[in-house]
This record gives sequence, C-alpha cells and structure tokens, in this order.
Amino acid sequence: MKLCFLSLVSNTPKLLYLFFGLGVSALEANLSSLNQSENRRIEQEKLQKLEESFIPTLKASPKAPLQNQEFAYPIEEIAIIGNTILSPKVLQKWRNQYKLLKDIQSLQKAIHHLENLYLNKGYINTRIKVDLSQANSPQAKLTLRVLEGKIDKYLFNDKENLLKSTLTFPRRKNQYFNIYDIDQGVDNLSNLAKISINPSSKLGYSIVNVETPKKLDLEGKLNYNNLGQSTTGKARARISLNSKDFLGLNESLLFYYQQRLNPKKTKNNAKNYILSLAFPFGYYHLGYSYENSHYKQELYALNRIYTAQGDSTTQNLYLSKVLYRDGSAKLDLKVNLALKKIDNLLDNYHLTLSSRRLSVISMESSYLGRIANGLMSASVGLHQGLKHFKANKDNEWYRTPSTPEAKFLKYSYSLSWYKPFNTYYYKIDFSGQFTKDILYSNEKLYIGDDTTIRGFQNNGLQGDKGFYLRNELGINLKHIKPFIAYDRGRIKNSYGLEDYGRELQGISVGAKIIYKSLEASLTFSRALKYPKTLLVNGKEIYTSITWNF
Repeated sequence: MKLCFLSLVSNTPKLLYLFFGLGVSALEANLSSLNQSENRRIEQEKLQKLEESFIPTLKASPKAPLQNQEFAYPIEEIAIIGNTILSPKVLQKWRNQYKLLKDIQSLQKAIHHLENLYLNKGYINTRIKVDLSQANSPQAKLTLRVLEGKIDKYLFNDKENLLKSTLTFPRRKNQYFNIYDIDQGVDNLSNLAKISINPSSKLGYSIVNVETPKKLDLEGKLNYNNLGQSTTGKARARISLNSKDFLGLNESLLFYYQQRLNPKKTKNNAKNYILSLAFPFGYYHLGYSYENSHYKQELYALNRIYTAQGDSTTQNLYLSKVLYRDGSAKLDLKVNLALKKIDNLLDNYHLTLSSRRLSVISMESSYLGRIANGLMSASVGLHQGLKHFKANKDNEWYRTPSTPEAKFLKYSYSLSWYKPFNTYYYKIDFSGQFTKDILYSNEKLYIGDDTTIRGFQNNGLQGDKGFYLRNELGINLKHIKPFIAYDRGRIKNSYGLEDYGRELQGISVGAKIIYKSLEASLTFSRALKYPKTLLVNGKEIYTSITWNF
C-alpha cells in the first residue's frame, strides 16, 4: 500500500510520527481485522463440526396402549413412596391431573407422565413399581413405589481414581444417577475415552467405568488459504494442534499458528498464533489463552519508504459454568478478563498515539440447543473496560472529543441457526455489538472478510456499533456441498456525522468438499453495495484446503 502525503512539506520525523499516530486506522486495520477474523474462524469451525454431526429429531412412534379394562372401584387416592427428587409442588400438580383413575389406560397415562417427570430431569435409572393390592376395595388406593437410581462409584480403567472422577463428573447430592451429569463428563473427557454403565451389587446402584486407551489424543490440521490481504500477503499457511488429557487432568491444549507463504521474498507480512489451555472440573471450566498478531508493511511518503510494524497481544483468563443442560440444550455463563496490548512502530520509532494497553472484563451467556428441529447457537455479552492492570487512564495529553476511551461499555450479541432438510440445508448467522462510547480499533466491529461479509477481502469497514447478517442455502451431497450465500452488514461510529452508518452487501456461490481427511472450499464472491470511498475489487475468489491428521 502506498500513501503520498503531499500536504506535508517537512520531512521532520517527529511530525511524520505524529501524523501516523493520529491516523490510527491506517496502521491498525490489519491487526484488528486479523485478530477478529481468526477468532471468528475458530468459533465457526467449532460450530461447523456440531452442524455436520447434527441429526434432526425423529418422531417417536406412540406406544401401543394396553388392553383397556375398567376397575371395579375408581382409584381416588394415590400414595407415592420413596421419592426424594421431585418436589411436593410438582407431585401435587401431577395428582391434580389424575384425581380419578377409572381404567387401565388412564392408569398407564398417569404412570407414563410421572416417569417423564423424572426422565426430563435426567434421572433415567429411576424405576416406578405399581402396587394395586388395595385397588379392589370401595376405598381404592394406588401405591407407587419409587426406586431412585444412584451411582455406586466411578472407575477409570476398572480402578477408582478420586482426582480424575472429581474433575470429570459433577457431584450430586446422594449421588443420584443423572444422565446429564454423565453427558457433562463425556464433554470433559478425551475423545478417545469410552464410558460403560454397569449394575452394582447394591440394589438400584450403578457403576460408571471410563476406559481411556494409552494413546495420545492429538488432532492436527494443516491448511492453505488465500484469505489474507494483498498488503500483507493473500496466500497463507496455517497449522493447528489440539491435544486433550495429555497431563491426565482432562485438560485441553490448543496451538494455532498462521503466516503468509514465502515471507522472505517481501517485507510485507502478517502472522499470528494462539496458545490456550483449559481445565474442566464438573460443570466448570477454567482457561487461559495467549494470542499474538504481528504485521509488517511498507509505506511510501516524502520520496522515501517507511516500514510500519504492529504487534498485538491478548491474554485471556476465564471461568465458565454450565448453568443448565438437558437432552437437547445447554446454557453457559462465562466471565473473562482480557489484557490487551498494542504497539505500533514506524521505522522502529514507537508511536505513542496509536499504541495502548486495555483491560476488559466480560460476562457472556451462551446457548446451544435444538430449535424447530434445527441447531441453534446464541449468545449475549457485556464488556467493560477497566483502568486497572496497567490500562490506559483516559487522561493522555493528546486527548480530543474523538479520542477513543479505555474505560468503555459495550454489548455483543450473536445468533446462528442451522436447519437441515432431506437434501438441502439453510443457515443464518446474525452478530453485532452496541455501545455509546468511542472505541479503540481492536474493540470496534470489523466487517468485510470471509467470516463476515464476503466480497471485500482487501478493504472492509470498522465501527463502534453495527451488525452483520449471513444467509446460506446449500445442498448436502456425499462429498460436496454446493451453496449460495447473501451477506449484509452495517457499522456506525459513536462520534461523527454518520446518521445511518455505512453498509456492505455481498453475494457468493461456492462449494465445500470433504473426502476422508481432506477438506476444501472454493467461493466466488461479488460486492453488491459499499461506500463510494471504499476501494474494492468487485469480485473475489476464496480458497481453503485443509488436511486433518
């Protein structure tokens, strides 16, 4: 990228550095878009895995009713013995629905309803025994004896391991057998682990045995793509490694590195890497991640070439908890502390005006579940800038009414729904953020890449608030998924004369190919609507090839 500053008549270094410091967006667009795009791409790949394994719910065939027979005396009293799980309020509501049982079918319906009250809460090993010994008298009485299933012990490779079982499975009062606790344990375990549930010698108890083969659970990906920007290199190579339970603590370790191909042939380059570690314990997750992005770019001004460089590091420390889960949905709450540091240099001179330290505390709730026989993912978040941990204090000497604020408040939201049909599928993604504050570039929303609005690879838009909407309709074939997509997004700044913001629209057609351990995608995109001041190619071709090992 070449920038000519004809209005500058002096080549005084301090003046030039001041100009670059004030022109924050010119030097930071690469870092901001790179960070946001790669984080979005990682999340989109995780969601795509879930979508590929998603199976719509099939309608269950109704149970054949028992041969009906009326009771000699209608049952007016129902006694329940052995229940400690369902509350008296729930049982009373159930009794009110079945005050008078006249025949076998009405009894079957009542018991089936009571069983579902346990099953819907995950207590699948609970059994109900029907006692009709007092049903053949004028004061007919039905006695239901509840045997609540419990867990005797957890075994790992047929041996007890207190530390491992505590980290893996949530603990429940009285050790009730709950399938959702087992599901959470499966999520916490290595992908190679297998769970078997066996009866115990104790009546009503079960033994959960986890088999973990002595094999490293390691997944890797090698990727080539042309999703970079022309100023820092379109062709890029990426490697990611994901291991689980290497230390025997159910931990997840992720390493991700990406940079342009042939970086030695040019001085323009962009690269980034991510290292994250997470430990699950029951319904909780404790994690830490370190992210680094770097770009290098040559700028032409005042009859000479300047070298601009930028480094961005983000450290995240988070704690999350599963607030609710059942057989079709899960609700999480996550609290995250992010320490962000951005340094920009021009010919190795530090640009104070466009460098910063930010501390951000976030609280985000996310949902994943089945809605309308499709897979839905949604989240809402609150993000507050702090003045602690060496963050900027918003009292710098160069501040103006339009200077971004380190202490800010913004809200984020996202919604994704994937709906498979017999052969076709439809997917919609909606995401955005809102704030009244003026944000630094790494807190702004960036749109205009393959993860937001396709068709604007080299130049996108940034704003304090905005949204993007992605629509995709495709065909599910055995090894190939042709699709057509329409994307739209709008951003707006908190300070300025923009009444309605700026908008991008793009349309795409392409195909995703999956064959054994290879994945590839080819997308043709065209920009439909954009501001006249934005330089775009009009047409873009996105390519990505991945080998999974």
